[in-house]
Amino acid sequence: ITDADGFDTGIFYKDSDGDGWGTAVSASLCAAYPPFTATETGDCNDAEAAAYPAAQEYCNGLDDNCDGVTDEFGAKNCTNYYIDKDGDGWGIGAPVCNCAKSDTHTATKAGDCDDNANDRYPGRAEICGDGIDSNCNSDGDEPDAVGCIPTYADADGDSWGNSAVGLCLCS
Repeated sequence: ITDADGFDTGIFYKDSDGDGWGTAVSASLCAAYPPFTATETGDCNDAEAAAYPAAQEYCNGLDDNCDGVTDEFGAKNCTNYYIDKDGDGWGIGAPVCNCAKSDTHTATKAGDCDDNANDRYPGRAEICGDGIDSNCNSDGDEPDAVGCIPTYADADGDSWGNSAVGLCLCS
């Protein structure tokens, strides 16, 4: 563009945060002059240098990439959440990386063996006699479960066991 005096001019956009992206406010100038220093427009937050079109979206409460969505799916520093229908804190299925829990994806730990029963999840104490694999290891009524009976090795068959060699068993 050439002005009335024959000087080459350009359109510069107001860039208060110095990120190289300007607002819609522009001026026709011979060279960049603060605050009109950007040659690109589209900045959605001219008070935040990390927010501009094509920026990496972060989990930070800001629309970093100026797409109109804050902290969207897959944003940097997101957390993997799993489906947890029974609310026991353990989930199933493929994770969804979000900045916050959603209606369906609320668990941060995977491996629930029964997402319809909140009393079955990895690490839960096994309970003798209930017939349920409470800790998701595919073994119900295992040694040392809650309510187990101390049992000792009786190598000589006299009904007296060796207290140094024993197990706590459900039956």
